[in-house]
Amino acid sequence: MINQDDWIAFYDHFGRLNQLQHAKSFWNLAGLPFYFVLHQFSANTSRLGLLRLLGFWCASGYKVESKIQSLRSLEAFRDVRFRLAAILVLMTQHGLSSNEIQQMVKHVSAVTTGNNEPQALDLFISTLEFNINEKPELEPLLTELIKNIPPKDWQIRARAENLRIKLLEARSSEFDKQKLLELRLPALS
Repeated sequence: MINQDDWIAFYDHFGRLNQLQHAKSFWNLAGLPFYFVLHQFSANTSRLGLLRLLGFWCASGYKVESKIQSLRSLEAFRDVRFRLAAILVLMTQHGLSSNEIQQMVKHVSAVTTGNNEPQALDLFISTLEFNINEKPELEPLLTELIKNIPPKDWQIRARAENLRIKLLEARSSEFDKQKLLELRLPALS
């Protein structure tokens, strides 16, 4: 019989694999050991493979409600795969301060460019899709992400632009409609 320490070591090793893939389709998320892995990472934050699994699972819709103190200093994660995972987990948490959001914004370019995490853009946009409606304060992350999407990734750009439109529609009551009409924007005419 496999004991708990063996499972932790397995998940930590699995989360560190370069070949880790974000699922393109919905599957049985309820069957994932999300809370077990979250608890084990919270107890020992040196197990970065667990953090990476948590980040991937947050991109699939899971949310980490409780604050994990070790995620506050993103610079501490030298490997951008783990820094990205920390950002994905942070994006799901409630009560983010503007300083925490600005710290994440500073790292968007580093974690979404290059070949360190080939699925970084998809992971980032998926996490935003699951969280931006209830957390419109994540909008600066979306804006920075859009700046970093290469032209060849038109599908990611389309998803990001759809999120931006949803945010604008949700916040339309905050705008002066007369001034918007005076701008004669094509979408408003």
